Amino acid sequence: MVVSIIIENTGDYMLRCKLSEIFFELNGAKAKYAPEESEIFIAANKEIAHSFNVEGLHLSTLLPNTITVGFVAKYDNIPPIRERVTARIVKYEYDSLDPPDLRRQTILSSREE
Repeated sequence: MVVSIIIENTGDYMLRCKLSEIFFELNGAKAKYAPEESEIFIAANKEIAHSFNVEGLHLSTLLPNTITVGFVAKYDNIPPIRERVTARIVKYEYDSLDPPDLRRQTILSSREE
């Protein structure tokens, strides 16, 4: 299964972002990744997807499915101002797989340093 994290830059300057951890959980089965090639550049007021492959985890045909995904990233403006850290963990609960708008989202953790 391929999972994508969408990272949005809401600022007026390009960002350099380096992911240091990715968390993924599907119906209680956990996986943790140290991202390879994790330095990404995000243009001002744009978003970018970072995709990774999850081995051995499959969606259940018995509903609901619960997916928890999160990341820790260091980032700075271009040109550099100061490096900051952000972390997000979000839980999605799917009551149906069709249509995809039948999901509930809960932000479990969000921090900036």
